[in-house]
Amino acid sequence: MRQFQIERPNKCKSCPKRNTCTLFDITEYNIFSNMKAFYKVFQNLEKKVDKKETDYISLTPVMITNGTLAAELAIKLLTYKEKHTFECTHELIELYNNLPKTYKNPLSDLLKSQIHLDDIGLEESIKDISDFFVDWRYSFTRLVNGYSHFLCEFIHIVCDYAIEQNEFVETSETV
Repeated sequence: MRQFQIERPNKCKSCPKRNTCTLFDITEYNIFSNMKAFYKVFQNLEKKVDKKETDYISLTPVMITNGTLAAELAIKLLTYKEKHTFECTHELIELYNNLPKTYKNPLSDLLKSQIHLDDIGLEESIKDISDFFVDWRYSFTRLVNGYSHFLCEFIHIVCDYAIEQNEFVETSETV
């Protein structure tokens, strides 16, 4: 059986109030750990879909649903880190547009440089995938046309950026 422990951020290690501090925010940690889990599932499924492994067609909606949820949680995490709240929506464009400038500006620069888009192209591309979580989660009820290369790149860049911004140290041990 594996047990997981949550360690406080590295900056807390030398603080004398470390064990009684109320500044440690479990909500932020929960968003972070859920985002990482959905992102890991996305990455694993993406490999299977890219290799066209058995059932890759039926894995595609699951891959996209997990990936878009991971990106959504990454954006919510960054917003929560600054505002201690976030929008309760699945619309990526709304979440992205409400990101605090502290995170939005560097993330936008990263997206534009790595995906080779300008401001308008980035905005339009995010609008195109904005509802993918709901669309692909319920893909069995409607015709979903597909997805572009931008989607997977967006998911990777946004999630990796959010992971880089975290201060949590996760440890696991087998019991």
